[in-house]
Amino acid sequence: MEKTAQHRSILILCLLGVYFLFSCSTEQIEEQPARMCKSKKEAYPILIQYLELQGNTYVLNINKENAYREGVPTIFYDSIKIEVQNTNDVIQKLKDSQDTELILLDPKDEILKGHQKDLLWGTTKSMSIYGSLTTFGQEEAFVYSLWAPMGTKGLSFSCRANAAFTPIFTCKTYSSGTWRGVTSVGFMGGTVEIPVPLYVSNDYVGASFQTSDSNGGSAYYRGYDSNRP
Repeated sequence: MEKTAQHRSILILCLLGVYFLFSCSTEQIEEQPARMCKSKKEAYPILIQYLELQGNTYVLNINKENAYREGVPTIFYDSIKIEVQNTNDVIQKLKDSQDTELILLDPKDEILKGHQKDLLWGTTKSMSIYGSLTTFGQEEAFVYSLWAPMGTKGLSFSCRANAAFTPIFTCKTYSSGTWRGVTSVGFMGGTVEIPVPLYVSNDYVGASFQTSDSNGGSAYYRGYDSNRP
């Protein structure tokens, strides 16, 4: 009888073990995403949904476990999180800078609007002054001898980066012997509109563009004659 009881106990333990193993295996299978991102670029649209602006800091409000469940491998998650931290480090340095105005956009607002044009200054009017600046890294691109017709208030830059998740853009105008700059943050390759005032019109002016994206970016600039709201 004792042996029979022992056999029953062993059998029950074995069955429980098999049950728990099966449950764990099923749980792991359920947690596996249907498709894993094969590049950081594929991970951007997933993680951008969790990017938030809190004060003067951008926060990726998802942990790596949940990101993995949504198809983002840990290596991409860690790389993007470092990039967001690097962006925040630059923001901290620029907060009190006298050389450039800092404008931080809320990614939630940008996603809802679906585009990032004319967010800061309302509608801008294209004038006869226009062109583009391109970089292949983090260098600064310049253009001089641009004729700003009478009434030109400034240049509006439509900026794009080539690869960064949270690229930083610095756009400048040169007029009356002085540079004036505005810095802003973009998101996952979208276009950010950055208007920069001019001190004078009816004169020759200059412009410059720079991005933190190590792969470079571009900016299309055009003159505007509307007033800042």
